[in-house]
Amino acid sequence: MRWIALIFLFLLLSMQRPNTIHADDVADCKSRDPDAAIAGCTKVLRRSDLSAQDRATALGYRGVAYSHKGMTDEALADGIRAVEADPRSPLGYIVRGRMYLLRGDLDLAIGDADRAIRADPRAFHAYQLRANVLARRGENDRALQDYDKANALKPNDAFILADRGTAHARKADFDKAIADFSRSIQINSKLAGAYVFRATAYGYLAEYERALADLSKAVALEPKNSEAYATRGRIYVSMNETERGLADIQRALELNPNSIIALLGRGAAYTNQGALDRALKDYNRAIDLNPKEASVYSSRCLTYLTKDEPERAFADCNRAIELNPKLSAGYVGRGRLFASRKDFDRALADFARALELVPKNHAALAQRARTYLDMGQPDRAVSDLERAIQLLPKYQYAFAYRGMAYAKKGQLERGLADLTKAIQLDARLAEAFGARAEVYLATNEWGQAIADLRKVLSLPARTELERTAQLRAAELLTSLAQKAPPAPAATPTAAAKTTVAPVSSVPVVTAASGAGRRIALVIGNSAYAYAGELRNPANDAKAIAGVLRRVGFTEVVDKYDLGLAQMTAALKDFGDRVAGADWAIIYFAGHGLEMGGSAYLVPTDAKLEKDAHVPYEAVPLDRMLQTVDSAKKLRLIILDACRNNPFIARIGRSGGGSRAIGRGLPAIEIEGDVLVAYATKHGTTALDGEGQNSPYALALVENMPAPNVDIRIMFGRVRDTVRRTTNSQQEPYTYGSIGGDLLYLASTAK
Repeated sequence: MRWIALIFLFLLLSMQRPNTIHADDVADCKSRDPDAAIAGCTKVLRRSDLSAQDRATALGYRGVAYSHKGMTDEALADGIRAVEADPRSPLGYIVRGRMYLLRGDLDLAIGDADRAIRADPRAFHAYQLRANVLARRGENDRALQDYDKANALKPNDAFILADRGTAHARKADFDKAIADFSRSIQINSKLAGAYVFRATAYGYLAEYERALADLSKAVALEPKNSEAYATRGRIYVSMNETERGLADIQRALELNPNSIIALLGRGAAYTNQGALDRALKDYNRAIDLNPKEASVYSSRCLTYLTKDEPERAFADCNRAIELNPKLSAGYVGRGRLFASRKDFDRALADFARALELVPKNHAALAQRARTYLDMGQPDRAVSDLERAIQLLPKYQYAFAYRGMAYAKKGQLERGLADLTKAIQLDARLAEAFGARAEVYLATNEWGQAIADLRKVLSLPARTELERTAQLRAAELLTSLAQKAPPAPAATPTAAAKTTVAPVSSVPVVTAASGAGRRIALVIGNSAYAYAGELRNPANDAKAIAGVLRRVGFTEVVDKYDLGLAQMTAALKDFGDRVAGADWAIIYFAGHGLEMGGSAYLVPTDAKLEKDAHVPYEAVPLDRMLQTVDSAKKLRLIILDACRNNPFIARIGRSGGGSRAIGRGLPAIEIEGDVLVAYATKHGTTALDGEGQNSPYALALVENMPAPNVDIRIMFGRVRDTVRRTTNSQQEPYTYGSIGGDLLYLASTAK
């Protein structure tokens, strides 16, 4: 928290108050309100009779005020002028060093701290500055040595204690951190920053009510304290009160648009919501403000990992470690990436390094335990998770993973208790619901199992692990729907219940059983006037239309080689037909492209000579989503439109434009119960194949008619088929969620 570390300057500066100017001007210059301070100091600096010391002091105050407003360049300029005004005083070096620290120029900052110490070996604030720089580098042990020196020179200084507490917190030594913060508050009960720091420590311990109480106190003391609002927002996000959290973070950004703490908090909130592009925008902004802030790269790494963009995630985690080799979080993020690739040895090495740097890193312990689970070593997982829970008694992931480990060990009652605790702490944990459902199945508690499996399907799949949990849930529900429950049987660890739910409690929507009105629009664009003819789309569309008719769709409208006007009219007409329909599907085969993060489908008459023409000559995916929006049960868009696109190479850039034309189609964020299926993963291109149909269309034709297969499982099989037939050169991808019901394209063979 960069602003609190500046507060120590006020104490230093107040010891060197200008005594040759009007007292009211001095009072304004020293104001905690940054606008008032800037105005007051500027008045002071206009005087021609200032001594060198007075000028340096006023410049220091104004630099602090500028930094409060996020105006780092102006703050640094005043720090430089302060050094020029009085080069023999440590004051100017301390002010300038502080500004370098804010800019991320750590070598320059520590150089100024050393100069200040040489100018006055008893300048305790110089040791404090150097400690702050060392802490930023991750050298927390050396930082603590300097904080101890500063504290010895100035015993019981509230600001030094507050900063020393942050170093303890970075080592996850929260008891010592809270002790320092509490002592700081005892010495100076009006020190808002100490409350913010202590709240942050409470937040790590999931002591959210105590954290909120401290942050409310900080806001009451300093209503314009942007970091207090930002931190309170992050606490609300951790409590799953995302809207309240975003409101506080927005207030922080209004007070300081350049608050990296606020941008990190909002990025985390957006990531939790699944709004990954918005999260990345905030992280990118934070990096623009400070390209050397390792924690931003570490956070962005996790968002890219969630977005299933492993190469970008890997680059960011490596960059975080390069900038700060002692950043424990960087190794945790990279370890998660290695674990997702089943590169377990490298994952374990990174988790070990993270724990070497911060032995109390509960996230590193939990992620290492999750890796042990994937390696089939539940005993080692339990050992790590017990430590994690001891460190953080309300850590939902630790309970979830320990419950999974106990279940693998056959200790079902203990597993059930832990999984239930995890769900109580965070009701969005799809993996925990899925694992608990399997425990219920093992103890013949079918009703509870079915409820949990449906819950898995209704939750948003935020990560690859959660997407895997959804596929597993759909498979289990499908299995349950097709057979009677077995007679209850005792297990070695838990007595089976005698009351089981009937299979009819699994709601199934099929063509033969209450599927209702199902309609589809199929478009195949092959004859492109300005890009050459595509061989397969028309053939693909005919094949898909035929399958949909065979599985019992009420109405299938197939269209071919549509220009913009025809394509727009077809969507409009289909939108009118969707009203009152239960299922609505649009299938499009042809050219598609990404521009500025949005997906567009290309009509056959598009010229696309400039990027500015794309919104006028192509059809946005959003329009297709709007077209199917009123369907009651299933809204599905299938796009075989990621082909190698000749338009991209020739599209000219409009003057001054920053819109990127991407390869393939973009990753998308979808709200509501809707699925969008791509022929290949975002940012890649699909193969046309060697025959009359694309590999994706052939896989759909093969798998769509299979009876009694939930549509999520069907798309999983399509993915596996395409990967097999293309030697893993192409991997289809599906976005969105469709609730807890099973949805069958076909209930019996057609």
